[in-house]
Amino acid sequence: MPACLLGILAPSAALRVPAGLAELASVLALSLFFFSCGSQELAENVPPPVRILIDPGHGGYDPGAMRKIEGQWVREKQVALSISLNLAERFQKDSRFLVSLTRYGDSHLSLYRRSSMAHRERPDLFVSVHLNAAGSRHKQGIEIFVHSDYPMNSRGRRVRRYSPCDEDRTKKVLPLSPAEMRRQWNREASLAGHQIQKALREETGMRNIWLKKRDFFVLRCVPAPAVLMELGFLSNPKDAERIVEGRFREQLVNGIYRGILAYLEQRSSQSREASVSGAQGPEPG
Repeated sequence: MPACLLGILAPSAALRVPAGLAELASVLALSLFFFSCGSQELAENVPPPVRILIDPGHGGYDPGAMRKIEGQWVREKQVALSISLNLAERFQKDSRFLVSLTRYGDSHLSLYRRSSMAHRERPDLFVSVHLNAAGSRHKQGIEIFVHSDYPMNSRGRRVRRYSPCDEDRTKKVLPLSPAEMRRQWNREASLAGHQIQKALREETGMRNIWLKKRDFFVLRCVPAPAVLMELGFLSNPKDAERIVEGRFREQLVNGIYRGILAYLEQRSSQSREASVSGAQGPEPG
């Protein structure tokens, strides 16, 4: 018997009521039971919202990559914030999500502070938004990064290891999560990165969208699956022209949004399959 029903139907020896009133009280009690228990069971069956922390890169005195287009400076910090706010708005329209940003305006945040916010908020997914730049104006496309303890470059050589999860100015150090937990987050981040890559290709029509692994600070020090996106090269004329177009930015937001939804559905499906497999137990030998 449900616990909420016990409280309604529990007998009381001290209570004496006339038969007619007792019948009416029983009807009211049962009505209250179905309302309260039904609401309770409904609330228990609703999963908690998925928490997403969006991190617009750079900000404040750090403009990030820059390029002058038709006499106007295009700054990475402004574009990253604009895309992040539009992406957050998409998720905020869906009650299944709880979204926050590391910055909502033109303020500077160290990598330590961005990661520290993730430790405080404990998101289910961390998404960092950037634009790219290179020494060569010919390099173009979108790069999606996930974490690896042993990142390799295209030639199979190990790339530079970055600093521990500390802050130079204060020497504060963030706790590094256990290795097995980091490996699980890395696997989930790779799933998310793959789905975002696929959706961005469909939305933008671009083929030069790569998924790579690096040991970046925010990818390593955030206690969650983390994805960092470089959404085009401001140093490339064609990419730069796209980036200033509202239509292309909308395609980017749609692609990231669809990719995250696909990742969450894939993760949920894998979780259901694992539950079914665990409930059935091992096959007899």
